[in-house]
Amino acid sequence: MIALVPARGGSKRVPGKNVRLLAGKPLICWTLAAAFDSGVFSGVYVSTDSKHIAETAASWTGAKVYMRPPHMARDDSPDIDWVKQILGALEYDHHKNGHCLPCSLGKDHWQSTEFAILRPTSPFRGPETIQRARAQWDDIKGVYGPSCRCELTINGQSISRAASLMICDKCG
Repeated sequence: MIALVPARGGSKRVPGKNVRLLAGKPLICWTLAAAFDSGVFSGVYVSTDSKHIAETAASWTGAKVYMRPPHMARDDSPDIDWVKQILGALEYDHHKNGHCLPCSLGKDHWQSTEFAILRPTSPFRGPETIQRARAQWDDIKGVYGPSCRCELTINGQSISRAASLMICDKCG
């Protein structure tokens, strides 16, 4: 499973919120630290349109950053667009190195297509919450089996993957 962290640079209500300090650490870094500390993910990836956010995420945590184009970073841009973009970029990066994404991540096909979306605006979501969500996801997977395909709907658009997991901001 991989973690996808969306972080736009253009917040209107709280400008620069993803890099604003909370208890001495940029807001996005709380989410990235929880993702790494959970031990759940084979990779943690940030999707952003901001060089400042990209530099902050990479320098504080070593997360891999993928830049997204401006049309995917508007207030009304659906999540499905940046999710497809980052998953496509990951597959391209791994294929150009002579490996398929599952092989590069050291996982089988089922595991490598799992992802969780972790929003930086939930800084109090700790590693334990992520671990609990993963355990619940594994329980669901156990019921339906690894051959099922799940359809994830985000803002009225769907993405079909072998599996996907969203950790709710309200619950997480």
